[in-house]
Amino acid sequence: MILTRYRGVVESGQVDLEKEITMPKPQPSFTAEFKHEAVQLTKTSDKPKAQIARELGISDSALYAWCRAAEVNGEEAFPGKGHQLPLEEEIHRLKRE
Repeated sequence: MILTRYRGVVESGQVDLEKEITMPKPQPSFTAEFKHEAVQLTKTSDKPKAQIARELGISDSALYAWCRAAEVNGEEAFPGKGHQLPLEEEIHRLKRE
């Protein structure tokens, strides 16, 4: 998907629109080990989650989501790209039948 943004330039009372094409940034991916360590850091540190996220170079919302996933699913929280948790696999299998 290509996003188009217009930037208005004013010259002599006339508005000329320059078309600027920008490519979306690829979404970064992190290993399950990194996510587990980040979650563990939030549990052992006295720092706020937002500060930990900034120091790790990730968004606040990503760290909060990882913490929620780890709380709900424990060690199975981050199965990887395209992989599902065992319960999700079972549900998917049953729906196919």
